Amino acid sequence: MSNPWTSYISTLRATTARELDLRYELHEILFGNPTKNMLPHGRIFIIRRFRRDTDNERVPCTCLNPNFNRPARNPSHKCRFCDAEGYLFEDHFVVGYFSMEYPQPFSTKEESFGSLEAIAPSVYFEYNVQVDEKDYILEPYLTEEGELADGPVKIKRRLKINVCQEMRADRGRIEYLRCRVSEDHT
Repeated sequence: MSNPWTSYISTLRATTARELDLRYELHEILFGNPTKNMLPHGRIFIIRRFRRDTDNERVPCTCLNPNFNRPARNPSHKCRFCDAEGYLFEDHFVVGYFSMEYPQPFSTKEESFGSLEAIAPSVYFEYNVQVDEKDYILEPYLTEEGELADGPVKIKRRLKINVCQEMRADRGRIEYLRCRVSEDHT
């Protein structure tokens, strides 16, 4: 049996012996590794990527009212092209890791009367997933086994991407993506 550290070949350039291969580590977290008895911890997400024009603006749907910059129809009415988003999009199924995190406390010499700690939900993706702050992350309902149910996909919650960071290693290679998200109730 070969060692996965020595047999793994990176898609761009190999990491040095001093540096962990974070791409490989995240891949193991998301999909598991049967040789190490690691279970997969990734979830299925849908990235709703809006189509963009040459100015990087969203491409409006025909149902969008140009005077008010919102769908001309009632939002409860589902447009067959844009699903009442008002803009054309493509959905991509990806595997990611959802985490609720507490930000690091910020300390200064002038101490305030109390500290406010907000929970910052994040979704982690592999380095090659294309995602942008103008897109949305959708979390579908899954079966108990973690698979998509048969039939149309039902959305559990819609996450707005506040910040999407390319996390890089010492040599500048993108290792993974971290998207700070908040629940979108629209």
